[in-house]
Amino acid sequence: MAVEFEKFAEGGIYLTRVTGAVARTDMARSTATATELADAGELKAVIVDARQVEFTRSEGLVRDMWDDSLSILPGHIPIAYIAPPGFAEVRLPMVREILAEWEQPVGFFEEIDAAAEWVSARIA
Repeated sequence: MAVEFEKFAEGGIYLTRVTGAVARTDMARSTATATELADAGELKAVIVDARQVEFTRSEGLVRDMWDDSLSILPGHIPIAYIAPPGFAEVRLPMVREILAEWEQPVGFFEEIDAAAEWVSARIA
C-alpha cells in the first residue's frame, strides 16, 4: 500500500492518499504524522482519499485501523473520507458503529471537491 500525506490547501487542510492493499503500519505512520502536525497547530482537517484502496477481507483489521487512527488523532480534527467503490455496502455500517464510540467529526464523500468543501466549513 502507498500512503501519501501532503498539504492540500491553506488553512491547515491536509490530504492523505491511500492506494492498494491496506497495511496497519502505514496507516499508523500517517496518523502519527497528522497528530504531530495537529499538536503543532499546523493541521486543522484531513481529507482521506481512499478511492483506490483494495478491500481487505478482514473486518477485524479494518476495525483496528479505524480505532487506531481515531484514538491517536485529536478529536476536534474533522476527517473527510472519500470512500472506495462498494464502501457504503460493505464497510459503512461497521464504520458507523466504530464512529459512535468516538467524538471525531467524520464525513463520507465520493469526490474530493465535496470533501474539501465540508472540511473547510468545519474549520471556518
